[in-house]
Amino acid sequence: MNTVKIGDIFEDKCYDLIEHAVKNDKLGISASHARVFRKKKYYSDKRKKDIIFDLAIEIWPEDAKNYSMLLIIECKNYRTKDVPVDDVEEFESKVDQVSGKNAKAIMISARSFQEGAFNFAKSTGMMLIEAH
Repeated sequence: MNTVKIGDIFEDKCYDLIEHAVKNDKLGISASHARVFRKKKYYSDKRKKDIIFDLAIEIWPEDAKNYSMLLIIECKNYRTKDVPVDDVEEFESKVDQVSGKNAKAIMISARSFQEGAFNFAKSTGMMLIEAH
């Protein structure tokens, strides 16, 4: 099986995990106000083009014209190594480019996170999920 297919299968697993968590109030957000997306594009002014994220959750208050909060999710499925700090830093940079301050970055991995990745995520408020 090629790496794209392997990645797609893991993203499907992550989508199911997130959708279940939203529907069962496991993320502290109201399911009735949350919209879960796959491969959603958000515009980066620095790049002057969209960045596509694996998964996203938009929080829409009743009668709102725009979402009030954005949870952006990156899925990592490394087979032989733990997620390095560089991946976490790059993801945080991309989230900052499209969201300003109304976003929460979440990274889901099929493996563990290296110590530097864990420390960086903790200091920036990023949520890490290990989905073995």
